[in-house]
Amino acid sequence: NVTSSNNIANVLTSAGEKTTDKTVNNYVSALVDAYLYYPVARFDIKGKDLLRTKPKYYSVDTGIRSYLLGYRQLDTGRIFENIVFLQLLFDGYGIHVGKLYNKEVDFVALRDGRTIYIQVANELFSETTRERELSPLRSIRDAYEKCVIVRQGLYPIDIEGIRIIPAKDFFLGRV
Repeated sequence: NVTSSNNIANVLTSAGEKTTDKTVNNYVSALVDAYLYYPVARFDIKGKDLLRTKPKYYSVDTGIRSYLLGYRQLDTGRIFENIVFLQLLFDGYGIHVGKLYNKEVDFVALRDGRTIYIQVANELFSETTRERELSPLRSIRDAYEKCVIVRQGLYPIDIEGIRIIPAKDFFLGRV
């Protein structure tokens, strides 16, 4: 999720743990410095500019996350997104979280002059899920590549110019 030190401090304080956003920020920085999390800056797609507010953090090791939080079946989508992030990083992409008005694009991946807008989805079975994942990509008016990486299910390889990539093809480098 998008992270705000101020929001975390407010939640902790309301739970009886008095703290400040500065303290939370120091802890988050220590976790990044210890190579437990990767910070990912937000990128304003319309303005083509990096934003300084509310980055997202991805775990270096999803096993640590599962150990600390316990394995929860409902988190497969978040874990899958984290694993896609790690693969993009391994493949040498510069990665940002895209922001377009009030919509978010999971990743803006940059490498060798190539820009790819990427949504990550556990599945696209329902019309609601399909619309949620495709809508941000449809809103982008430039000609860069747009795709959705899907963990399960079979779909057309192209929906309105947006490539649908099965997870196995993505992880095997067939994209």
